[in-house]
Amino acid sequence: MMWFIEGLKNLITFPAKWFWKHRKEYTKWQQILLLAGTASGILLIIGSIIWLILYLGSNYPAYLVIIAFVIGVFSLAKYEMEKKETENAQQSSEQTMMYAQEQYQMQMQMQDQAVRAYPVIRKIMYQTLKSVAESVGGNVPRLLTEIEVPEGHFICVNSICFYQFKLAKADIRMSYMREELQEFERILQTAISRKIQAGEFPTLGTGTFLDAYGNVLDAVIIDIIEDMDTYLIIQAVFYSPAYAEYWRQKQINQQSVYSGAVIPEERWDNRV
Repeated sequence: MMWFIEGLKNLITFPAKWFWKHRKEYTKWQQILLLAGTASGILLIIGSIIWLILYLGSNYPAYLVIIAFVIGVFSLAKYEMEKKETENAQQSSEQTMMYAQEQYQMQMQMQDQAVRAYPVIRKIMYQTLKSVAESVGGNVPRLLTEIEVPEGHFICVNSICFYQFKLAKADIRMSYMREELQEFERILQTAISRKIQAGEFPTLGTGTFLDAYGNVLDAVIIDIIEDMDTYLIIQAVFYSPAYAEYWRQKQINQQSVYSGAVIPEERWDNRV
């Protein structure tokens, strides 16, 4: 019923709203005339509504009852629809908040796990790089801190934590292409696999995992190596089902690129 009352109110007050909006466009005497006309219009509308109700009530009471019934039914239906929309909006908002809270809690848990796991993977990377740094274009690190990335030890995204390490380049004049960096990734991954199988990192337990697609992955995986001019950035991860899915999609994307036309790689750091 409120919508009907609101409609009547808007109809009755329309002349006054129109006068107030356009009053500055006219002179003082014109405003007085417009104000009088506005008041007359409001009284005319009110009088017409009252006359119509009295006329229908006196001559066609059945019509008045039908009109009142239709307005009542429509008002009730509109109220129920608005109530349902409000409830759905509230439910959706609550679900969104719950999802956001769950995601935040998961992110915090991942951060805590990453903080605890970082010393373990740092030690693995340090010992491995000491033995193969020269084979991947880098200087042999002397201290653990030399391979740390001060800006961020790890990046957690989509339930995967990528641990970041750096390796100073043996020759900063060198700019490695993607194919060369991929070869460095294979060399480093092979060295890690051998050390795990040799039992040099007992905290890892089993050395390999079999994912849902039959792929065998190491407990520690070199995800990517990037050339940053004076040093290499190495991203490593611990095996997880989430990373196995990411790794599989990554392999599919690489195969699709290799099967297509060879497109020269655009690099800003290439030197002539």
